This record gives sequence, structure tokens and C-alpha cells, in this order.
Amino acid sequence: MSSGDYRRLHLELRIRSDRTELLEGLENWLSLGLITEEEVRRLCQAYLTCALPVVVAEIVTVIEPEVAPVVTNQLLVQLKPAIWVQVWQSFKAEISVRWLLLLGIFLVVVSSVVLAASAWQDFSPTKQYILLYIYTLAFWGTGIWTSRISNLPLTAQTLQTLSLLLIPVNFWAMDTLGLWTDFEGIITMAIASVTLTGICLWQNRSRYNLSSSLNFLTLSYLHWGWSWLRFPVIAIYVGGIITFLVLQFLSPRRQIGVSLIIYCFLLILARGIFVAQIPLNQLGLVIAVMGWLIANEKLQQKIKRWSPVIGFSLILVALIVTVTEKLPWQGLIVLIIALEVNFSYLRRYWQKRYVLVIFLLGLQGFFVIARLIPQEIKSLLQRSWAIFHQALNSPVSDYSFSLLIYLAIFLVFTDWLYRQNQTKIGLFGERLSLGLGLVLSLIASSNPVARSLNLVFSTITLIILAYRRRGSFRVYFAHIVTLIAIVAILDCLFPDLTLKQWIIIFLGMMTSELILSTRLRGVVSESCWWLGLSLGIWTYLLLFEGFLESSFSLVWLIMPVTLTGIIPGYPRENKVKAALFSSIAVILVQGLAVWQFKTRLLSLIVGTVLMGINYRFIPNQYTARIHWGLILGLVSSLLSPLLRSSDGWLVSAIALLLLWLIPDYTRQRYPNYSQAADFWGTVLSITLLVLVSLTPQWQVLGGIGIMIIAFLERDRRHHQPILIFGVAWLIEIALVTVTEDILSLAVANVIVGLLSLTIRDWLRSKNRYLALLPLFYAGIGFICRLDYFTPYTGLLTIGIALTGVGVGSLRREWKTITILSMVGISLGVYEILLYFLWPISPEEMAKQLTLLALATAGIAVAYRIGSKWVEEVKIFAHIHWAIAGSLQLLSVILRLHNPWNILLALVLSAYALIEGRDLHNRQKNWWVYAGIIQISLVGDYLPEVLNPVKVILACIIAGLIYQIPWQSWGWQSQPWHRSASIIPAFTALISNPGYWNLLAVALFYLQLGRTQQIRWTYLSLGFANWAIARWLIAHNYLDLIWYVSLVGLSINYVATVDPWLQLPSHKRERHYLRLIGTGIIALVALLLHQETGITPAILGLLSVFLGLALKIRAFLYVGTLSFTLTIFYQLVVLSVVYSFLKWILGLIIGVALISIAANFERRRDQIVIVWQQWLTQLEQWE
Repeated sequence: MSSGDYRRLHLELRIRSDRTELLEGLENWLSLGLITEEEVRRLCQAYLTCALPVVVAEIVTVIEPEVAPVVTNQLLVQLKPAIWVQVWQSFKAEISVRWLLLLGIFLVVVSSVVLAASAWQDFSPTKQYILLYIYTLAFWGTGIWTSRISNLPLTAQTLQTLSLLLIPVNFWAMDTLGLWTDFEGIITMAIASVTLTGICLWQNRSRYNLSSSLNFLTLSYLHWGWSWLRFPVIAIYVGGIITFLVLQFLSPRRQIGVSLIIYCFLLILARGIFVAQIPLNQLGLVIAVMGWLIANEKLQQKIKRWSPVIGFSLILVALIVTVTEKLPWQGLIVLIIALEVNFSYLRRYWQKRYVLVIFLLGLQGFFVIARLIPQEIKSLLQRSWAIFHQALNSPVSDYSFSLLIYLAIFLVFTDWLYRQNQTKIGLFGERLSLGLGLVLSLIASSNPVARSLNLVFSTITLIILAYRRRGSFRVYFAHIVTLIAIVAILDCLFPDLTLKQWIIIFLGMMTSELILSTRLRGVVSESCWWLGLSLGIWTYLLLFEGFLESSFSLVWLIMPVTLTGIIPGYPRENKVKAALFSSIAVILVQGLAVWQFKTRLLSLIVGTVLMGINYRFIPNQYTARIHWGLILGLVSSLLSPLLRSSDGWLVSAIALLLLWLIPDYTRQRYPNYSQAADFWGTVLSITLLVLVSLTPQWQVLGGIGIMIIAFLERDRRHHQPILIFGVAWLIEIALVTVTEDILSLAVANVIVGLLSLTIRDWLRSKNRYLALLPLFYAGIGFICRLDYFTPYTGLLTIGIALTGVGVGSLRREWKTITILSMVGISLGVYEILLYFLWPISPEEMAKQLTLLALATAGIAVAYRIGSKWVEEVKIFAHIHWAIAGSLQLLSVILRLHNPWNILLALVLSAYALIEGRDLHNRQKNWWVYAGIIQISLVGDYLPEVLNPVKVILACIIAGLIYQIPWQSWGWQSQPWHRSASIIPAFTALISNPGYWNLLAVALFYLQLGRTQQIRWTYLSLGFANWAIARWLIAHNYLDLIWYVSLVGLSINYVATVDPWLQLPSHKRERHYLRLIGTGIIALVALLLHQETGITPAILGLLSVFLGLALKIRAFLYVGTLSFTLTIFYQLVVLSVVYSFLKWILGLIIGVALISIAANFERRRDQIVIVWQQWLTQLEQWE
């Protein structure tokens, strides 16, 4: 009976949990292997545990009893530990103690190795080994000593495990150092072997069974004798066999025993691979066996999480190293092992990844088995196959047929998956088979015979699959492969077929498929239908590519004829589908036949007849539209040889008129055809509009006239306002035709726009948007006149604007048009003015720009005065004021000084300040800001002698603004005060201030912070820092510590005085800000002044003293860290210079870490109490 046939027993026991015999029984079951250690742990956690009593620990005060707060039960539950408390609790955890132990051991070992390496050549091999032997005994002895102390279990267990791990390393060192070569070495080997064996047996006497210990020792002793030529391989295989027998049959009791055995075997394997340089292909089998063993279900009970990963990784390595071996027997065995492991996992978990691995392994096994075939038989088979398919020395095509055998075997495997009710996995296997089949078909595509045989085999296989497991995809795919096989066979038998013959063959196949779709039912009928259509599309593409202008392209008429002919053979619900695709085919065939007169005429005649038949099955307007289109195309083709090009416009316009008149007389009897005629009339009208727009000539004027009549007549009958836009566009095309140049066209459009205002009431009666039609001509006139600048173009602009005024006056909601038109009038006036000011020379630019701005300001004032009677004019006054202000700003930017600029600034500022004079409307305050900005621009024109004191004058003016009673004068005081608070800083930023100017600004904001808000002092601090930094640069103090100190002290000042940060709820933010401010100073000092360490040490001590004096934690933390890092860095530098000192420091630190870990484990309660007192005192600090 296989292992998979055993059933797990479920036992339910009712036992008192307080009986000690229960633990003894669990220990016996554990020794017999009936239960695992993990299951014992889960059972004890579930049934043999109880909740600890809630004890409120009193804080024992040792140093300052009055500082310790009284902690209640409720407070203990609600308060969340601080971050450093959580860190301390994590440090007390078991993993932290182990980490300290390992770190200390590492430092001790490395320090000793460093000391020994400096004089290693002076030692004999025996003394070199004795050093390792002493360390092993030291770890073991220390572990035994600490195991007798009751509260140091972790330290003892770590040291004892480490001594066990060093045992195989000792045997390796004995062999590598060659201790057997002299008497002293042999004595050392004997003593060490007996001692190490005794340590292993004594230490494992209670934790592991004897088989684990013997296996461990055997693997250790196998490190001897590696100097013999073949022994490394023998040792590895012997160790692998022994490990396999022990783990598979003797079953170690605990996880740690299995882990040690695996560690010991991996060590000997690593020595053979990386040290002895054994070729991996010689170790492939043992690697695979170990992978199979580790991945085994029985061993997973010992090392659950990592056994599949380790096992599959080893098997993968074995596969890689044996795939290229000359003798493939080992590779075949490894493949069998890999298949067995994956098959067992597949039966256990039923996952797709195992099917994929089995597929790939089987594919590799096919090639491995091929290598096992004798060369004589292989050569005979290749010669026979080459004679058959006439392709000598073509192994690729050989595989395209021989791999079909493996494909058939894998399909049998997928069929077994289906029989196991694993449908999804079976489908995945079929997809893998499909992928391999496609690859084989691509490989065989280079040889006709191989391609044909491959496709025939694939066709037979797919037909069987489609028959056994019904499904649309399988039927379609089998059908497609069948057609491809037929084509391949024809190509193999008749290789000289031309493209025309292939097209005829494809059309014959298409006809057969469509006819079969009427005789068959179900999925097969659907596949015949769609594949027939696909063949038709394929032949259409071939004809379109190679025979577009040839009469041979008419052969594709068989497609729509066939589709129409098979309509009676379909059920009622499929007749419409056949007629629909027939109609589409009729449309497509016109693209092949349109290039020649005879073919076009024949295709239109046949299409017209077929659409007449199709309309019986699809009696809707879409079919009628196609039918009408074919009739129009047929009439056009018949008339095209009889008409000249100039007559074509008249005939097309008359056709348009008829198409729009016919529906009025045929709508009741032939509603679908009436709608189709109306549709084609609309299409023809759009087409004619586009063509006429592209070719405006004198010959089209007659056609334009008839089109206008047709548009107006249709509008009269159907009331479609969009047609009026068509008429307007036709009139525009007529204007383009009769005018000689662009400027004349602009004049004509402006005139037509003004004249169209006479019929605006009629246009508005039809549709309110038609009243915008005059703007259409005005817009075109405006676009046409853009490239011209004459004394009269300004008048055109005014005419365009008057058109807009006329349109905007029709409706109240079109007031925007009126406003924009008034802007146009202003632009026209500006255009006339600029024409007489042109050209603007650089010498006269200041004067001309100032005059233009003054004129604009005058217009603004005039509009503002006129707004008393017409309210809408006020907006134009403001716009002209903005334009004048922009021109003034431009003159300032370009440094165009002119005495008139002062007058301009005063006028514009007076305008803005008058507008902002309102005590009740706060929305007008922005006028005050604008007026102040206009006045400030006057400062740009002040004499240069005042530049050194310009910032001081700005501070004086800002101070005066704060003293003026603005509310009694009619203004709100807020905008004046806000502007005054910005003026000094803005003036300082745009100028090049000196020390005294910066100090004046700093004093101004300092006074502002004293009288209003403390945060104004931040600006004062910034300008003071600016002045200090300029002074430092001027006196060549370029050390970065000065400038970083300014920033850090400023940050600490903000943390001290900011109102928001002084709130008790923001204590944490204040602390972090102080850390940043003090930390950047300390960081720069550490990075830039680390040679002697004096500067960072002094700053660190100063910060510590400040923190202790002011009770501020940030200063204390940063100072302590800075001072500690400085001292540590200096010690590191000294240790680099003096190697002996490095060993001393490493040894001391390592021993200290081990001691700290042991003390933490033994006295953690007392340390916790003292630490809590310190945290409580620090919590009360800033």
C-alpha cells in the first residue's frame, strides 16, 4: 500500500488538563513519531494555557519619589506606550537577546581572526587547527555553564547549537591542514575526534535519537581523506545514501535534528562543489535524490515551510547539471525522479503549475531518450525519413514529426486528468498541447511534405478531441486546421499554382463552406458559415492587392451571388443574416470594380438586382439606401460618357432637387425608398457643398443657383433652419468666385453682413440662432482683413463692430455681443490712431508708448464719466484703464523713461483709488491695492541719488501709512495697512540693499510684530539673517557652519515663540522642530569638522548643557548623539591606525554584548523599573 493510501485517524479524548500524566503521554507519542512537535505546541496553546492575572504594577521610586505619578488601572488600559517604550519592549524580546548574543560572538571571533591573521604564517598547521578547536570547546563549555543557570536558557541554547555547527568544520579543517602528516598532528586529530564525538553524543543524548547523532557524525568524518583522487565523489554519495536512509526510514523526532543533518550534508556538498571543484554533472543524481527526499511528504512534517522550495530547487539544479552530460542515463534517472515528485504533488494539490512542469520535463525526457537510441538506428531512421521528404540533414523537420508522438502521449495524460474530474487542469494541459502543436507546425512549415503530414496528424487529433469533448473552440479550431491541411496538401501536390488559381480554389472552398452551412446544424454549421465568410474576405484582400484594376476582380461577384442564393436554404431566423452579409458583399465588390467602366457597370447592374432580392428579406430603410445608392451609381456611370465637366454641376444640382422632391410623392406607397431618397439627397448636398468649396470657379455659378433654389424649396416644405446656413455658405462661395483679391472679399463680406441686418427679423422668426447669420459674414470679413493695414482697414473693423451691435440689440441675453462689438469700435479707433503713429522708432518709443497710454487713460476717464448715464459703459472704462496700466508696466519693464510717465501713473492711480473709496463694499478693496501699485511705479523714475536710501524711505512711508486715519477720509484701512506691510520687503527684494537698509527693514517688522502679531518677527529674523550673511561673506567668513547656524537658530526661535506651537496639543511638533533646528547644526559640524572633533564636541556639550539647564529634550538628544558620534569616530580612526587596538576594542565590545544580553535576560525586571522612571521624568520635559 502506498503512502498516499493511508488515512489519518481522528481521536477525541476527554482528559483533565491539570493531570501531569498528560504531558508524559505526549512525550511518549512524540518519541514514537505519532505526533509532531508543532502539533504538541498547538495543543498546549489551545488547552494547557490560562490568562495571566491583571496586576497593577506600582512604580518603585528610587531616585526622586515625588516625581513618580500615581497610575490607576484605567490609565494603564487607556494610555498607549510611547515610541521609545515600544522600542524598549522590542529590545527585551527573545529575538533581540539572540541577536545580541550572535553579534557578540561574531565580534569575538572576527577580532581573534584579525589578530591571528597578522601572524598566521608563523603558526604550524597543528597550531592553526588548535585555535579553531579551542573556540569550539569554549563555546561548548560556556553553553554548559550557562545551562546550569535557570534564567539563561536562550544563551545556553545558542552557544550549544553553535558548538554543534562547528563540529563538521573542525573535521574539514583537520583534513585541509593535513594533520596526519606528522606525529603531533595525529595526536591532535585523535584527541579532537574523540572529544568532538563525545560532545555530539553527550549533547544529543536527550534531544535527538541515536540515528540522528550517528548520521551527523558520519557526515562529519567523511570530511577526512579528500586528498585521495576519487574519494570526494565517494564521500558525497555515501553521505547522501546514509542521510537518505536515516531521514526516510529512521525518522528523526524533532525539527532541529533534521535541520542539523541537512546542514551537515549541504556543508559537505558545498565543499565538494566550491572547494574540491567536482564537476556538477557527477553529482546530479545525489542532488536530485536529496531534493526528492526533502520534498517528500514525510519530511515536511519536520521542516514544513521550506521543504518544497529546497527540494524543488535541488531537483532543478540536478536537471540543469545533467542535461548536457555525455552519458544520459543519469539525466534520465533525474528526470524520472522529478516527474515522480511533481506527479505526487499534482495528485495532492491539483494545481496547474505541476502540469506545466510535467509537460516541460516530459519534453526534455523525449530528447534524453532520443540520445539513448544507438547511432546506427538513428542514422537509419534519418536516412529513411530524408528519402521520403527529400530534405537531407534537416533535424528540425525530423523533430516536427517525431515530437508528435510525445504530443499524443501528453494528450492521453490530459484525458486522464479529465477522467479525474479536473476539468480546469485538463483544459490547461490541452492548451499546452495546442502551443506545442503550433510550434511543431511552424517548424515543419519549411518542408512541404513534413508540413502536410504534420497538419494531417494534427487534423485527425483535433477532430477526435472535438468529437470526445464538445465545445465551440475545439470545433472551430479543428475546422480551421482541416482547411489549412487541405491547402498544404494542394501546395505539396501542385507546387506551381498561380495566384489566380489559388483565388479560384479559395472561392470554391468558400462556396462549399457556405453551402454546407445550410445542410448542417449546430456548431458545425456555424463554423462553416464563419469560415466561409473568412475565406471570402481573404480572397477579397488578395484581389484588392493584386488585381485591383483588372477585370479578373469581378470573379468576387460569386460571393454576394452565393450569399443571396443560399438564403432559401436557411431557417427563418438566419435568412436575414445571409441577406445582410450579401448586402455588405455587394458594397465591397464595388471597391474592386469601380476602376474600369465595363467592370463598374457590370458590378452595379448585378448589385442592383441582388439588392432588389435582398430587400424582400430585409425591408428597411438601410437596404433601400444601398439600393438607391447603386441605382444612382448606375445612372451616373451611364451618363458620365455623355456629359462635359461643366455640365456635371448642373446635372448634380438638378439631381439634388429631384431627390428632395421625389419623397413628397412616394412617401405613402414606398416609405423606405422615400426616406432613402431623402438620405441620398442630404449626402449629395453635403458632397456638392464640399466640392464647390474646394473648386470655386465661374462654371459652378449656375449649379450654385440651382442649389440655392433646392435649399430654399426644401426649407419651405420642411422648415429646416440649417438649410439657411447652407444658402449663406453658397452665397459666400459666390462672393469668393466674383472677387479679385482678399481685401475686396473682406469689403464684400462686410457689406453683405450690414445688408443682411435688414432681414434679421425674418431670420429671427425662423430660428433665433439664424439672427446670428450677419456675424458669419462679419467674421469672414474680419479674417480676410487681418493681413492688411491701411488707412481704411480701421473703417472695416468699425463696420464689423457695427454689425455686431446690430445683432446684439435683438435679444437681451446677447449683451455680450454688444459689449464685444463696442470693443471692436475701440479697436477700430486704435487702428486708425496707430496707423498715423507708425512706425514706432526706438528713439521715439518712450514718447509714443506714453502718448498711447495717456490716450487710453483719457478714453477710460471719458467712459467712466459716461457710465453715469449708460451703466454698461463702465466695464469699457475699466478695460481701458487696465490697458493703460499694462502699457505703463511695459514702459517700466523696457526702462523707457519719460516725464509724462509720472503724470500717467498719477492719473491711473487716482482712477483706481477713487474707484476703491467705499466704506461698505469690501469687494472694491482691490482697487486700492491696484492704485498703490500704480503709485509705487513712480519710484522707478526717482533720481538715482536716492537709491541708497530707497529702502529706508519705503520703511518711513509704510510707517506713515499706518498713522493716517483712512476711515475718516472714506477708505477702509485694511488694504492700506496690508499694502504698507508688504512695501518694505518688496522694495528690499527688488533692489540691492546694504546692511543698514536690511537692518531698517528688520526693525520695521520687529516693531510690527510687537504691535500686531508675533509672526511678523519671522520676516524681521529673515532680513537680519540676510544682513549677517552679507557681512560674513564680505569679511570672507565662508565656513558653512556659520550659515547653517543662522538657519538652525532661526528654526529654534520659531519653535519657541510661535503661538500655534505653544499649545499643549502641539508639544510633539515643537519637539520635532527643535530636533531639526539643532540637528542640522550638529550634522554639518560632524561632516565638516571631523578631523580633530573639537567643534562638534564643543557644540554637542553645549547642546547637552542647554538641554539639562532648560529641560528641553531636543537639545539633550541632539547634543548627546553628536558628542557620542564624535568620540566614536575618533576611536574608529585610532583603531584603523593601530591594529592591535582594533583587536582589543573588538574583543571588548563582543564580550560586552554577550554580557549585556545575558544581563538583560537575567535582570530584565529591575532594568525595566529604572528605565520607566527615566521615561517618566523625560516626559515632563519640553
